[in-house]
Amino acid sequence: METTNRAYQLGRCVINPLENKLIHDNSEQILQPKFIELLACLVARYPEAITREELINIV
Repeated sequence: METTNRAYQLGRCVINPLENKLIHDNSEQILQPKFIELLACLVARYPEAITREELINIV
């Protein structure tokens, strides 16, 4: 599965994988790299479901 390192918008949030940052309403949160990877996997597969096993193998 290919994910991107470019920032992307998810609803009202902006996710910046290179900086491990989530921005919502001008508030910035630094997330652990694995959380960013997990979110990127879910976004890449949306709206298709992904199994727990697949996530474990990918992340």
